[in-house]
Amino acid sequence: MDSKAKIVALCGVCSAISLLCLLLASFPALKWGVMVFAVVASIAVCLPMIASAKLAKFSILVYVASAIFGVVVGATNIIFVAPILFFFVPFCMVKEFGESVVLSKRTQKIVETPDPFDIGEPIKTITLDVVAKRRWPTWLRWVLYYVLLWLGIGISLGGCYLFTQPLLFAILENRWFWLVIVLLHVAVVPYNFFMDGVLLATKKLLKRTKFM
Repeated sequence: MDSKAKIVALCGVCSAISLLCLLLASFPALKWGVMVFAVVASIAVCLPMIASAKLAKFSILVYVASAIFGVVVGATNIIFVAPILFFFVPFCMVKEFGESVVLSKRTQKIVETPDPFDIGEPIKTITLDVVAKRRWPTWLRWVLYYVLLWLGIGISLGGCYLFTQPLLFAILENRWFWLVIVLLHVAVVPYNFFMDGVLLATKKLLKRTKFM
């Protein structure tokens, strides 16, 4: 994907989709669709990066714009908007960038063979050793996943303290609060597998539309 026009168009579409998802998530009446909004916003922000790991900076720009807009429009319902901005979207960014493949090449050896027709110089054969690996190791990605989880929890509760204190007190006084925290840690594992499928489907769709 080397066309600047395509990159600009893709970033514009990504920004519009992520901002729309954050706007919808800010409405309490749509709280049951927050998970859908979170996944869609995550994929929208990561689309440039999915198209090419070299476009990661454009995903970061889309994320920053989304974060600024999200904090402004979602202040009254920060308990749903903050997890999208500070867990779901960064999770997808870390996952996609960290799992992208890096190729390293080095010359293994050069072999010269005589010209079978004996009319020129010997034929040189260069053997290359190509190694493919993930950009970030698995352990680092998982550490970052759980760091983002605690960041999302902390900012969500902190946002409640700033904007909706009665909601914060109701959450902390709920007897199921710590059980929910534990379940959130467990849920990261199946969510990771779920995002594997979502990202794979997105990449196939991008290839069909010739963005990759």
